[in-house]
Amino acid sequence: YPSQSEADQALFSILCHYSRNNEQVIRLFRYSALGQREKAHREDYVKRCLSVGRSGQPPLVDVSRLGESVSREKDFDGIKQLLETDQFFPFTDISDLKVELEKGDFVEDLLTYRALSAIYGPPGCGKSFFVLDLFLSVATGEKWRDRYVEKCPVIYFCLEGEIGFKNRIELYKKRKSVPDDTQFKLVTAPLQLLKDGQKMARTVQKAFPSSSNPVVIIDTLSRASAGADENSAQDMMAMISQLDIVRDLTGAHVSLVHHCGKDVERGMRGSSSLLGAVDTEISLEKDTSSECFVARVRKQKDLECNGIFPFKLDSNALGKDSRGRWVTSCVVVHEDEQVVIESSKRGPKQKCVGEDLVNFLPQDSVKEWESQVMKEYGIASSTFAKKRNEIKGLYEIQKDGKVVGR
Repeated sequence: YPSQSEADQALFSILCHYSRNNEQVIRLFRYSALGQREKAHREDYVKRCLSVGRSGQPPLVDVSRLGESVSREKDFDGIKQLLETDQFFPFTDISDLKVELEKGDFVEDLLTYRALSAIYGPPGCGKSFFVLDLFLSVATGEKWRDRYVEKCPVIYFCLEGEIGFKNRIELYKKRKSVPDDTQFKLVTAPLQLLKDGQKMARTVQKAFPSSSNPVVIIDTLSRASAGADENSAQDMMAMISQLDIVRDLTGAHVSLVHHCGKDVERGMRGSSSLLGAVDTEISLEKDTSSECFVARVRKQKDLECNGIFPFKLDSNALGKDSRGRWVTSCVVVHEDEQVVIESSKRGPKQKCVGEDLVNFLPQDSVKEWESQVMKEYGIASSTFAKKRNEIKGLYEIQKDGKVVGR
């Protein structure tokens, strides 16, 4: 090579081609003769070489001849062994198996490294707000709902509602502790999961060249599924295979934001292959009793399956647009899970019939009457008006606005 730097980059390119673990790549490089130089122990230089190796370029030398040139060097035994494993599936002898005492959870008892998670719910249930609140805590390393969080770089593929999403981030930066140097990247370019696994992996490596535990969020799976049929097990498994490529090449945890069908209790929309593939499943819905949005853990492969996370959305003004209209966004306000537990003890709302409205009289006004009925039965204002018309002969509105039964 014309220079030792180019030789270093060539070796990094080879090692990166066969290992997704950045620490392992650096360690193997320093085992080599090239890695014995003083320059090779400078962190900035090593990271720069690693970035070149992760750039997605093919190896800069003929890998098939590598064994001939390195077999004379004793220090390259580890490299040879690493390259040879490409010819078969690696295995572990039973005598080498050890007890795994670490859960590998970067959000305490909720999310694990290098796993696949799905967060789903109907429209208007606060999905994106919940996801942003959770993963901004991951990016900053701040505790989330009193749970320990390991700081990890986050890259968010925002495939819908780009303007609103940017406003949410700006509001979070104002309301919460989000330093400007937080490793949180936003991607808004179109994504096709049927074919873009390699491209996603290269994007993650470009964004975080020295990280071995990034987090990738895709919001939403539906917008990333162009050309695929969500209900087809074959198409769903093809998309999951692309996500596996991302996880294998980058060591990332991948989280999908998804929709449910008409009934939240029946789970995520589309093929059940997705449910089988995810390590963690979290549903969201609106709890009419407590007037909270509620996230619930529905599935865990390696952790205990529990967790109820109620929250409300606090609206704030960001400023005025060019026409003088206020622009607002919301931040998540955590509520105690006891609120939801207590509301569930009261049982489900009973069905409301017209005659039931009379039981709430007298009231000082029609508005107060409506409010009390809606609170008890969880019905809409239009439903109250319809049922009130059904019982016109059973109540009277007095001159002072007071409503009494007849």
